[in-house]
Amino acid sequence: MYEKEVLLFRVKAWAAKDEEIEGTFTAMAGASPWAGRLIPRYGVIVFATPNEITILRAGRWQHLAPVSVEARLARSTPVGPLKGLCWKEALGLSAYMGIRVFVHRKWREEIDRIDRRRWRRVD
Repeated sequence: MYEKEVLLFRVKAWAAKDEEIEGTFTAMAGASPWAGRLIPRYGVIVFATPNEITILRAGRWQHLAPVSVEARLARSTPVGPLKGLCWKEALGLSAYMGIRVFVHRKWREEIDRIDRRRWRRVD
């Protein structure tokens, strides 16, 4: 998948040098994607390493271009469960960020993989 390869390439600059990236996906924070253009929302890029989950704010016009760090969460933070039809709300991220986070259904397997590996011990 082209989008995933570009995302991994761009996220590596924001991770620590020797950390492997366990998973990454794009999302939308703010209002529901179905709300229209009147209610503000912005893109985020979420990636997980063995030590933490990092949320990057994406560019306004390029959803694959990270601009700044929005939040760094503990690795034990759950991303899911997901709720919804096409654009699913990531309930775990929404609770920890204090703002609703919506993920497209194509990233469902990626989120499941990140959540399964969250309790893996790092030495």
